Amino acid sequence: MLPESAPTVTYTVSVFCEPNPPAAFHAVPSDIAPGAPFRLSLDVLPVCQVPVSGARLSYRFDGAEFRSLAMTQTGSATYSADVDVPQTARTLSYYFEASAEDGQKSLLPPGAPGETFSVAVGQDQAGPSIAHQPLTHVAQSRWPPVVTATLFDTSTVAAAWVSFERERLDGTVEAGTDFSLTATDSVFSGAFPTLSVNIGERIHYRLWARDSSIWQNVSSLPPDSLPAFHMDIIKKGILASYDFEEDAAFDSAGTWRRTTPGYGLTVAHSGTGAWVTNTDGPYPSEAGLSALAMPPINLSRFQDAWLEFWYWHDFEHQGLTQPVHSTAGKALDGGTVQLSTDQGTTWQVLPMESGYTTQMPSDVNNPLAGDSVFAGYSYGWRRALAPLPQATGVRIRFLMGTGPGNSATSAHGYAGWAVDDVRVLDSRPEDDTSPTFITLPAEATSIVPGGVPPFTVELTDSTGIAEVLLDYSLIMNSGMQSAGQTRLAMDTVNLSVFADSLPLVLAQGDYLEY
Repeated sequence: MLPESAPTVTYTVSVFCEPNPPAAFHAVPSDIAPGAPFRLSLDVLPVCQVPVSGARLSYRFDGAEFRSLAMTQTGSATYSADVDVPQTARTLSYYFEASAEDGQKSLLPPGAPGETFSVAVGQDQAGPSIAHQPLTHVAQSRWPPVVTATLFDTSTVAAAWVSFERERLDGTVEAGTDFSLTATDSVFSGAFPTLSVNIGERIHYRLWARDSSIWQNVSSLPPDSLPAFHMDIIKKGILASYDFEEDAAFDSAGTWRRTTPGYGLTVAHSGTGAWVTNTDGPYPSEAGLSALAMPPINLSRFQDAWLEFWYWHDFEHQGLTQPVHSTAGKALDGGTVQLSTDQGTTWQVLPMESGYTTQMPSDVNNPLAGDSVFAGYSYGWRRALAPLPQATGVRIRFLMGTGPGNSATSAHGYAGWAVDDVRVLDSRPEDDTSPTFITLPAEATSIVPGGVPPFTVELTDSTGIAEVLLDYSLIMNSGMQSAGQTRLAMDTVNLSVFADSLPLVLAQGDYLEY
């Protein structure tokens, strides 16, 4: 603290402000309606406390001579001018000049008149474009799901939302409450409302977006003229499920078709629909590749996800005897399953829990040469399981590779590959129920010497029948004994019936046990 008698010194500081033109700001409109006045506005702020004296607008239509208007002050810092827009005009070009009382002036845009603002005249009739990967299933335990879409508009997107209806188990339909999507750059997302949904219910939904033009254009996906997307509520553990009775968001190339099997195989694993590589004849007899890709799926929250699918195949081969782990023979055509964890940029063969049939030889003219493949004959619909990685952007595809010519062995005329009942699960599926036999061959019978009649069995299972094996032993009348095993083949029109003959010739007095 200074003593009361301490001298006092006063300093004076002068602040010098360099003269500068006024600062001007303008929001460019997205479009202008023809045949009516349109107001253009400019915000002007003084610099160095020099008052603004006024502003002018210079404009022209479709490259004609510029016209100039004095702008009227319509706010504390806002100046406006109304421009009469001709009915036939297509483009309005314009610039501003703001003045201060000391004579300083500023142009906006700064390069005017060589540089101008330009706005289209006429109605913007298009709403925002919407890109969205439809949600087809959601586990009851995973509700509510998040809707994500990419939106674009020549102006900007003013709002985006989702409308939906809930189809209950008794068939009644009730409208849901629309919910908004929020933007991160061009990606919009939002979650469905919290509801107590039931397994078996179906949600129908549609995406909407409105642009920021003066016309307030609205678009929807799917368009109003088409049915809404639908999403089924499924039980816990199922992350995605496709039975192919309806169109699913699979991408196909080559010979893959979603249809009712009609060549070689004429029955789907469930229902009537499946993806098959040919429906009315042999698959192509030249080197080529056909691809069937599943929609991408995010598995980052699942440490033990699995792929499950059912498949049937009949490929050209030389001497393959088993549908999996065949130690004899050679694949000439075949199919494999590939996995990508980077949205399809790179791919690798997805190992199956039970393995593939064999490896496509590297010396074969086939796009899958060197890869593990399903090859030869599957003997019926078979179930495949494969563990999946904990990753985002997971994609899975089924590839059929063919080589030149169809002349070697085939069980059903080179019928190709069929896939059905594809599921992605949050854990390995368990099945502790054994198949149930409906009909069996006679326990005891007599036959005439010669070939053995076909053995036929009919059976059922809650999961499905993957294979039926027949063990047998032969006691000859000479006292010699032999034993073996044969694989029964599924009937191509009835997936519950399996049949085949034993490669034996019996003499009188021989005894066969099976």
